[in-house]
Amino acid sequence: MADNQSKPSLLVITSTYPRWQGDTEPSFVHHLASRLTDRFDVVVSTSRAPGAKSTEIMDGVRVMRYRYAPASWESLVYGGGLSANLKSTPWKLLLLPSYLLAWAWQAWQLRRELKFDVVHAHWFFPGALIAAISCKEIPYCITAHGTDVLGLKGFPWKYIRRFTARRALTITAVGARVRDQLETEGISNVKLLPMGVDLQKTFHPGFQLTRSMRAIYVGRLTSSKRPSVAVQAFSRVLHNMPELMLDVVGDGPELEELQQLAEKLGIQSKLHFHGRKDQKDIAAMFRSAAVLICPSGGDDAPEGLGLVAVEALACDCPVASAPNVALQAVIPQAAPIHYAADSCAEALSEAMLQALRHPDRTTGKTSQWRKNLLETFSWNHIAREYGNILEDLTQSNRQ
Repeated sequence: MADNQSKPSLLVITSTYPRWQGDTEPSFVHHLASRLTDRFDVVVSTSRAPGAKSTEIMDGVRVMRYRYAPASWESLVYGGGLSANLKSTPWKLLLLPSYLLAWAWQAWQLRRELKFDVVHAHWFFPGALIAAISCKEIPYCITAHGTDVLGLKGFPWKYIRRFTARRALTITAVGARVRDQLETEGISNVKLLPMGVDLQKTFHPGFQLTRSMRAIYVGRLTSSKRPSVAVQAFSRVLHNMPELMLDVVGDGPELEELQQLAEKLGIQSKLHFHGRKDQKDIAAMFRSAAVLICPSGGDDAPEGLGLVAVEALACDCPVASAPNVALQAVIPQAAPIHYAADSCAEALSEAMLQALRHPDRTTGKTSQWRKNLLETFSWNHIAREYGNILEDLTQSNRQ
């Protein structure tokens, strides 16, 4: 335990973390961890990946990556996510036992050597399970992000969530749908607190006087994100707006299937597959795009929240989204987001047409909905809230 003259020590347990500076993998856990370094000595426990260092300091965060297989085989997590990789490449199930055991061993060693005051575990599985096994004497907070609750149902996942929740002092959920699902499983007192968005330096309005005739999809190319529905909806919109193009930003196991779908629909010349992009490049694309397509979020493909829609709105890019109760609960009603009547491609195409025909709903930097967006999702606010939660847990550990 840290002494009274030093900052308390925080262990962050997460399966998703940037492999290096400028990595295109999701970076929201790092954004939060780096913003807590003024209040905590922060150490991150995560897995290694080809090209990543075993130990390094990133923006004041000490990152410790454990080895769970020969270097060329360490592909269980990145390039689509743990669940998607297991689904698309079943042999990787063979890596799961060593992945979990090596992680539990590293977390136990770090706890013994560095004597943390508090732990922040991301995702019920696998992060919270590792915390419950390896750090059970230390108060910890679990943050549920969506796939760990909405995508993993039935036995043994409900048991794992109840098992880890009983040992956690605080649980947060990034969206209302995640919180509600946890409450149906008997896990109560869940605090609603999303991840943040860099609304000052990265995602903000630009200076384009006119927008291009380009739609954009941003996300992993996995079945849970439903990129094929985005392509089908785009194909329908082309009947009304044949000049429209579609930029697909992201990578994943469904890339080849999407390319084949575009060819089958006869629209391959209308699609541009960009692969992964960093956040600054994505923000620039949002600022010139005519509409962002968000095909997931409905009952058949629920989202924890859907921060990509927040990022687009912050850049004054209109959004066409599948029904998403988590977004509807937090996005101001006046924001330029059009929800489809249901999750099918036809309904999503109608939402796209509404967004394309009414771009004047965006009203610039001074609009009230933008101020509300800043108050809800700015990293300054989110990091302060998480810092307060973790400091309260630290005080309970010191008493």
